[in-house]
Amino acid sequence: MHRVLLLLFIFGIVARAAAQGGCPRNESPVQVQVQLTLEQTSDSTTDVGVADAANNAKNNAGSSSQQQGHQFNPQMNIRIELQDSFGTRVGEGSPNGEGRLSFNICPRAEFRVHVTGTDFEEVTAENLSPGRGDKMVNLVLHRKGSKNETKLSNSAAISASRLKIPKKAQKALDKGNAALSAGDLHDARTSFEAAIAIYPQFDQAYNNLGVTLMQSGNRSAGKAAFEKAVEINPHFARALSNLANISLENKQFDKGLALIRRSLATEPLNPSGLMHGIELAYFAGNYQEAISYTRTLHSLRHDGMGLAHFLCAKSLEKENQLDQALAEYQLFMQEAPRDPNVPRAQMAVASIRTASRP
Repeated sequence: MHRVLLLLFIFGIVARAAAQGGCPRNESPVQVQVQLTLEQTSDSTTDVGVADAANNAKNNAGSSSQQQGHQFNPQMNIRIELQDSFGTRVGEGSPNGEGRLSFNICPRAEFRVHVTGTDFEEVTAENLSPGRGDKMVNLVLHRKGSKNETKLSNSAAISASRLKIPKKAQKALDKGNAALSAGDLHDARTSFEAAIAIYPQFDQAYNNLGVTLMQSGNRSAGKAAFEKAVEINPHFARALSNLANISLENKQFDKGLALIRRSLATEPLNPSGLMHGIELAYFAGNYQEAISYTRTLHSLRHDGMGLAHFLCAKSLEKENQLDQALAEYQLFMQEAPRDPNVPRAQMAVASIRTASRP
């Protein structure tokens, strides 16, 4: 009995050491980043006219309903606990102003993340391990209380520049969005330029003007409009994502990856942004980052983004994680059976299975 207790005690010490960076067998600890997002309700003031990363103008309020807004502060009393697989706390801390906190963890360690806050519901992510690609953990915090209280608290997170938008400028933006959705690029451009003339700090109008110009074939002017939107609002996720998309098309992968990281810091659960992140990380050779983005994307609705699993599988092959690569190839073929990369996936699956035979 004493020997069993001693073994359990020793195992507990090893688990704690693994989580805190004291890795066995000369393994070096890796950094795991926890990214928190405050759930926000959408309204017609904050989200109208925000274009998605694929340069498709959308007049929907749900596209940035979980925008972070950089509103974390010490008064929220938010604590992030790192726990071992038994739930024992092995590390803790508070997020920075952007909702991020990093821990050093042994690559093979199993861990959990538990988050608490005075005004927020508790949330836990379990069965995580850096060796399986869990190096970026995204969690959404839900506020306690009534819907009215939530709406009030979220309205306070709107950027100051958007609170000053004149009604005429907003009306011109809405008109431009309707024209862009209908494919009337001339009227869309006229309306967005009118909105900017009324309110020169209108980041959304610049972003959607950029979308219009890109669709009109004027790529240099479109890029300049996106850059102006980011100049006005450095945390404007959609404009950053649009610029990242341009870098992807120009094969400037490192530059695009830096941009998409900034975009995902604000909208960590945006499927289009995550898809761009997967592509850019893969082609930039950051395979673990591509794997992490895919894990997050797969937890969200991601219709038409099955290619993410193909790139994740190729990344896992690069990392010599063949069993997981096999699973990702199968997911890819299941989600995107008509994708032109399916034959390549089938060949990769056959190759992995052949190599795994005794």
